[in-house]
Amino acid sequence: FATFEGSGETVHPDWAVAPFFFPQHLAITPYPNGNANYELPSLFGSQLGTEWSLAPGTPNPIIPAPPSGHMSDPDIVWNPESGDMWMYYRQAADRNIVWLVRSGDGIHWSSPVLAVSAPNHEIISPSVVRRGPGDWWMWSVNGGREGCSAETSWLEVRRSSNGINWDAPAVIELAHDGLYPWHVEVQWIPSRSEFWALYNAKEPGSCTTPALFLAASGNGTSWSPIRRPIVARGAIPDFADIVYRSTFSYDPVADDLRLWVSGARFDRKWIWSTFLIRKHRASLLDKTAVDGAPLAFPPPAAELVDWP
Repeated sequence: FATFEGSGETVHPDWAVAPFFFPQHLAITPYPNGNANYELPSLFGSQLGTEWSLAPGTPNPIIPAPPSGHMSDPDIVWNPESGDMWMYYRQAADRNIVWLVRSGDGIHWSSPVLAVSAPNHEIISPSVVRRGPGDWWMWSVNGGREGCSAETSWLEVRRSSNGINWDAPAVIELAHDGLYPWHVEVQWIPSRSEFWALYNAKEPGSCTTPALFLAASGNGTSWSPIRRPIVARGAIPDFADIVYRSTFSYDPVADDLRLWVSGARFDRKWIWSTFLIRKHRASLLDKTAVDGAPLAFPPPAAELVDWP
């Protein structure tokens, strides 16, 4: 990725389709060596989803540096009713604030509008789904006052009729094997009439999340997780220590997923990367490798003391 500061290190990918210069889009943030000062939502485009670049005239980044805190967790949604892309992102300062900007071409963006706000660290990784007219959903993770160093975290969901004004959150259970959700990406899968949630899970007291999981839900509130990780720490050298916030697209004809997975390794400093991984859905449903067996992951080389 041609990130604005030149490192190419990225985290927080989020995928969507929109009829701009490129048909496919990834919202993503630079994160060179874990420096949050460069963590600003950017938008890249692609024809096939394998090579990503800036469309002509696209600002880089989309969101400028804030006067305080940092920007993270961009999430993009195409709204066919208004004919534009909606980008939600989180400002982490003395509070967690989720802002919304909109664009009809990926180049010109509106002024930010406040969507939701809560004390630190109660809105992490907002993931927004527009299922139809007047039917908007937002899932996010509540890390409590201690954030990722806490013993637990939990998933919450909000509802909206317009994508701007949101109801109070409802708590959702999505913990298993002593692991808790940390960053989440939710999509509605029309061909299967269910929501899918892709999430990296944290261990108690740790910020270095060891694995990425998938869960399904028919109603958006009761979730059935697949215990077998999609990607685990150490699966590739670049993910030697962390598997982080990721996104996906689903092809119902081929019945497979393309996943853009972010993660990191520690080599005297944190080095962040995003990889494309392809998985057939049936391979994710094979529970024989984990049913009845406790999940275990190799320890990280270093502990993350802050998180993107």
